[in-house]
Amino acid sequence: APSLAGLKRTVGEGAASNPFDDIFDAEFLLVIGSNTTEAHPIVAQRVLEAARGGTPLATMDVRRITLSKAAEQELIIPYEANLLVLNMMARVIIEEDLVNHDFIATRTEGYEAYKAALLADRHTDPAFFKTVPGYETLADQIPEVARRYAKSRSLILWGLGVSEHIDGSDAVSAIAHLALITGNVGGRGKGLMPLRGQNNVQGACDMGCLPYYLPGYGAPAKEGLMTPQMMDAMLGGEMKALFNMGEDLAHVHANLNKVHAALDRLELLCVNELFPTEIAKKADVIFGVKSAYEKEGIYINAERRMHLSSPMVSCALPDDWEVFAAIAAQMGKPQPFKSHRDLWQAVRKAAPGHFSGASYERLEAAGQEGVQWPVDESGGTVRLHEESFRTPNGLGQFIWRPWQPRGHVADRQSGTQAGFWLTTGRILEHYNNAAQTKESIKLDRRYDSDEILISPEDAARFDITQLHRMISTYGQSRALKLRVHKGIRPGTLYSTFHHARSHINFLFGDEGDSETLTPRFKAVKVMLEPGEGV
Repeated sequence: APSLAGLKRTVGEGAASNPFDDIFDAEFLLVIGSNTTEAHPIVAQRVLEAARGGTPLATMDVRRITLSKAAEQELIIPYEANLLVLNMMARVIIEEDLVNHDFIATRTEGYEAYKAALLADRHTDPAFFKTVPGYETLADQIPEVARRYAKSRSLILWGLGVSEHIDGSDAVSAIAHLALITGNVGGRGKGLMPLRGQNNVQGACDMGCLPYYLPGYGAPAKEGLMTPQMMDAMLGGEMKALFNMGEDLAHVHANLNKVHAALDRLELLCVNELFPTEIAKKADVIFGVKSAYEKEGIYINAERRMHLSSPMVSCALPDDWEVFAAIAAQMGKPQPFKSHRDLWQAVRKAAPGHFSGASYERLEAAGQEGVQWPVDESGGTVRLHEESFRTPNGLGQFIWRPWQPRGHVADRQSGTQAGFWLTTGRILEHYNNAAQTKESIKLDRRYDSDEILISPEDAARFDITQLHRMISTYGQSRALKLRVHKGIRPGTLYSTFHHARSHINFLFGDEGDSETLTPRFKAVKVMLEPGEGV
């Protein structure tokens, strides 16, 4: 949601502008907030192949990641500093007159006001990092990356390490601003590439699964509630029933003490599921449904590519939509859909600006190649924004958003940090809540419990033969193994969240992106103390 929001207000469409194969056509690649080899291995293979072939690569993260081994420039940045660093890059490009004046003049609006606000903000000067102990080298590294980006045909790739912060959508807008001031969008090998957290996140957004959009991103007559707001409504007794499909809300969401209390207040909880997940354990009614390998359907991936999936395995269970249709019929509202093809026809009518030309016949003929939206009668769209942006007036928008001093940076400057800053993420062996991957004995054996990664300097202060639990303002994890990792900076920790029994997401509160309320999973203050294992 933050990537969608940040892109929609600047370039008019909350999706990747380019296909993944454009990675090979770029002259410079910047990956920020994405542990790509673990979370997006297919994309990572392209990035690694391009880097090994000579394409310069820069990475930005709060820790050393595997992808950094192939990078010419590796920037380890403080927690919650994405917007800070991105605005600094823009300042360097503007002050050194590396901007694309023709592109700005003909394809954008709002630049002068944006420029004035940016140059007036002292936090946009890279020299600011000379005042942040442990991160002083960024004062020289940021200008180097900014120059390389501006002087090249460049692609920026980012992940949840950008979006899962309180200024996630603002940071995404800052990424778009870099593309707008340099003209690095709307062509082969240059553009904006958000890496979606799951395989059909883009498709879910396109179908109107966000409470403030209809299919095709039209405005609803009345907006619904975002997930944190739903929790409040449950606790307040205003929301009494929930139908949960394909998300283990009782495991993967933030502030799980609150989430569990809210779920327990419901009068009715229905779940469509494949496995006995944490939320299925709380359900009053469970509908066993087809898996992705057993049903027909259209998936839309992170490059806007639609694939028509056919069943690999026969299954007598219902599809998700068939459950809803049967319930609607019982409620006296029979649906007109007899097949998934009927549903897709309705989608094409509801969102013609994206899917009018995406007939079943065209998708069947496209096979594994798929078709990228928007699709009209002439075909799909490989690259967005080549001639105009998808904003109301066709122009890219500059919308200044300042970074607010806080958190890890403030701790480093004051020299009074107590405890650790924690970020969470994935490991290659498991996928999200591991509902599917832990069913593979071989995968689960390779990573059968979550771990806490700690720097060598900090590990010297702890008995790493003991298990330790993390404690935050909101809750605590179970006791986990400490593992020393040279890529972790002193004063910081990293853990995965795949195993529900670890209680990692009990550590996070309601803080989230200011616009979309997406939880701040990438930064929370914790204490570390010995504890007994699960």
